[in-house]
Amino acid sequence: SRPSRIANWSYVFFVDCEGHKADATLTEVLETLEADGNTIKVLGSYPKAVL
Repeated sequence: SRPSRIANWSYVFFVDCEGHKADATLTEVLETLEADGNTIKVLGSYPKAVL
């Protein structure tokens, strides 16, 4: 977490999760977070690398 520059006692959280933004489960989680009044910004969604 980092302090937000917008207001005192407001914080920004970065979350790293496994799954693609088009996956139904992850989409449901993101929609639930937004419904609770959170602002969501996806910084990237990449396919899993196979080694």
